Amino acid sequence: MKFEARSGTQGSADDLHCNSILFVCWGNVCRSPAAELILKREMNRRGFGNMKIKSAGVAADHERNRPSFGMKWATLCRGLWLSPKPAMFQKIHCSQYDLIIAMDRRVQHSIRAIAKQVPINIKLLSDFLPQGWPVDVPDPMNRSVAKCNLVLDMLHSACQEMANTLGLPRYAENRSVTHLPKLTSA
Repeated sequence: MKFEARSGTQGSADDLHCNSILFVCWGNVCRSPAAELILKREMNRRGFGNMKIKSAGVAADHERNRPSFGMKWATLCRGLWLSPKPAMFQKIHCSQYDLIIAMDRRVQHSIRAIAKQVPINIKLLSDFLPQGWPVDVPDPMNRSVAKCNLVLDMLHSACQEMANTLGLPRYAENRSVTHLPKLTSA
C-alpha cells in the first residue's frame, strides 16, 4: 500500500517498520491518550497487541489537568476509559520509538525543536486520514461533546488506517498458525 503523507513525505507500509508508536499532543490530556487507547484496541482486535504504544505532551503547563467533561463523556460512550497520567515528550523518546505521531503542526514543530539534531521519524496523525479531514486534530479541551466526537472520529479513522498499514503487513510474515480449532456440526 502506497501513501502520500500530508506532511510531504512519501512511502509505503514496508518503509514504516514499527514496533513502537508515540502519540504526542499539547498536554497529553485528551488527544494523544485517546489515540493511544484507540490504537491499542485496534491492534488487540487484530491479535497484534504486543506493539509498544504510548502518549506524551510537549507542554508542561498541562501536567495537573484532567480531560474535560465533554471528552470523558465522548470516550466513555465509545467504550474507552480516558484517565491519562500526563507524560512530557523528551528528547530520549526520539530513540525509544520507531514512529512519533503529532496531533497538529504546532506540536510537530515543538517535537522537532526538542529533538534538535536527533534523527526522528515523525508524522502528523492526519497523514493517516483520507483527504477531506482537517490537517490538524483540534484540541478538544473544554469543548462541546460534538467537537470531542469529531476529534474521536478523526482518531478512530486514523488509528484504523495505522493498524491496517503498520500492523498487519509487518506482523503477518512472522505470524504462523499453530493450532486451528476443530469445527463440529450440531
